[in-house]
Amino acid sequence: MQAWRAGRFAIDANYAPSWETNIGMIWGLFAATPAITRVHSPAYRDSEWCRREFELTDYVLKESDFLGGRWIVDLDQSEVRRLDTIVEVWKNQNSQESFGTLPEFPPITEVCSPSPMPEWEARMLRASAALRMIHAFLSTGTPDLVNKLALLLKTGTDLPGVAPTNNPDGWRAYGEIFREAGDMIGAAPNELAVRLPDSYNQSDREIDLEIGQRIPDLQTGSPSLRDVLVAMEWLRVEFPQYIERKRGDFMAINCQRFSREVWVNNEEVSLHRGLAAMRTRLSVPLWIIQIADQDVEHWPLIGEVPIFTEHLEAQFGWMLEASFDRRESQQRYPADSGMILAPALAEKCRDGSP
Repeated sequence: MQAWRAGRFAIDANYAPSWETNIGMIWGLFAATPAITRVHSPAYRDSEWCRREFELTDYVLKESDFLGGRWIVDLDQSEVRRLDTIVEVWKNQNSQESFGTLPEFPPITEVCSPSPMPEWEARMLRASAALRMIHAFLSTGTPDLVNKLALLLKTGTDLPGVAPTNNPDGWRAYGEIFREAGDMIGAAPNELAVRLPDSYNQSDREIDLEIGQRIPDLQTGSPSLRDVLVAMEWLRVEFPQYIERKRGDFMAINCQRFSREVWVNNEEVSLHRGLAAMRTRLSVPLWIIQIADQDVEHWPLIGEVPIFTEHLEAQFGWMLEASFDRRESQQRYPADSGMILAPALAEKCRDGSP
């Protein structure tokens, strides 16, 4: 249909929200819209969101409309192609009813959509972020002190006092992170997979403190410190490259390639879970993409984020998902992060291991 991308139509399944929740998206669609068409497909009343739309528009229709002269039209699915006659009027410059031309809606939009990463890379990012958090937490701590503390935690020592974050397992969680990072490269007991460089300074601490402000409450154990740390390191090291290449105005998590089990359990989506947990504190809007009947709104950490549900092939052809090749990012990481990597880990980055 021509109406699918016509400039004066806003179709809810094709609508590009900003910071709204899905309820906010519904209001954004019809609050100031002079004509609303409700298409009654066979499964219309089976959809929770369609019922919400119907109830809200029905209230406006029957109880209290704040926009004078609004039209609310009900169509059966078999009649939906009649909407194209409206588009023809708009496109006809000789028609007395023509409104002129508008660009297609929505415009082509490039969206930052990070790809899954291998387990070893997630562990590397997590260990780096853990070191940064400890350095930021110990306001007078030197890089050498932080590295020594990480080695002590790696042995299983549980330090007294509060940890940098309010996760229920405190310092022990940091020790587990450093052990896992060491185990993946066969590091010696006195070797860290990742270390802070001696040049790590106050300006670095300030950056880490700023990113640390985005950490949500971790005291219940969900979201997980592990996922949040991976997201923090990605936001510090890789996301600025998206911004530099003008691909960072919107962020998306494409759940179409995941099952619920993968989402809940797999290390390869630790970054995505961390971003979902931090969504209200990100500097850009976060979108979720799913296929019909995937029901990701019921998955942990997703909730009321703006969700795009693909019912038809190429429905979101306007959305260009941009992501860096993981091997490129791995090869760049030692230089981009400024961290010191153990030789075996540096080699994995150079090889761009899957």
